[in-house]
Amino acid sequence: MTLVDTGRAKPADEKYAIGPYNLTRSQINQMINGGGLRRQTFTYSLEDTTAVATAYTDGDNLVELGAIDVLDLLSDQVGDYAPTKILIKSAYINVQTIAGQALSAHLRISATSGTLTNVALTSGTEVVGAGATYINETGGNLTLTETDLDLQVAALLVHKPGISFAIAKKYLYLCTTTAINADITAGRGTVTIEYVVI
Repeated sequence: MTLVDTGRAKPADEKYAIGPYNLTRSQINQMINGGGLRRQTFTYSLEDTTAVATAYTDGDNLVELGAIDVLDLLSDQVGDYAPTKILIKSAYINVQTIAGQALSAHLRISATSGTLTNVALTSGTEVVGAGATYINETGGNLTLTETDLDLQVAALLVHKPGISFAIAKKYLYLCTTTAINADITAGRGTVTIEYVVI
């Protein structure tokens, strides 16, 4: 459901009085849709990786992608909605330029930002890759184990993890699964996630 104006055009930031609250059109739509499905795209470049000098091992950070946007549009006005979880429904990894070496990877989330390349995450949880247990959307508690991300094949990789985790773990990382001690600096691509903040 989406709020639609049938009269004069109104600015997006115009407030509407709903009970004791003054909300923008965007905030009302967010409330009606219960947070809604969000999409966020990150780019990655392996240009700053250091695998030639020092070998990477399974779970080491290749690159920090960024923070998942968990902004609660209603918290300033309503105050009752306090999201506690992030649910990743889908992940689309577009490997645009291959790494130059056989390289399998996965996505991890962490409560900590700023982990350097070639360092293991201290609070990381795998959410996309062979080490993550995906939740099957078609039936109860059935689970599936997925595959890692092949960064040596230029392709669009589609994953449907259905995994939820605490909202504090909002920092997304691309990590290696392959132990690698060779030049992978050519790798480039994008990661798009579809998720819900609940």
